[in-house]
Amino acid sequence: MKKLDYHFHSHFSADSEELPRKHVTEAIAHGLEEICFTEHRDFYFPGMDFSLNLPEYFQEINRLQAEFKDKIKIKIGLEMGIDLRFKSEINQFIDSAPFDFVLSLIHISEPTRQAEISY
Repeated sequence: MKKLDYHFHSHFSADSEELPRKHVTEAIAHGLEEICFTEHRDFYFPGMDFSLNLPEYFQEINRLQAEFKDKIKIKIGLEMGIDLRFKSEINQFIDSAPFDFVLSLIHISEPTRQAEISY
C-alpha cells in the first residue's frame, strides 16, 4: 500500500501559518511517499480571507519538488470552497493553474450564509 496524504495546508491558507518545507520534512520522517498541498480558496467565507497567491504558491512548491525529488513526490493541489453564487469564478480559478488535484467542499451551508448576510 502506498503511503500518501493529500490534505496539507501551509501559510498559503488563512487557517495555517506552517511553512511548506516543515510539512515536507515531517512527511518524509513519517515515511510518506507522496503528498499534495491543498491550500484553501473560497470566494466567500465570513471572517477569513481565503484568497490564494498562485504565483508564489506554485513557485515555492516547485522549489520543494526539485529539492526533495529523490525523497518524496510533492503535488500541488487546491481545496476549493463551493458556493454556486461564484460558479464562474470557481471554474476560472481552477482552470487558471495546472493543479495536480482539486478537492471541492461546501464549507458553509446556505442557511448559515443567509443568516450572516442579512446582518
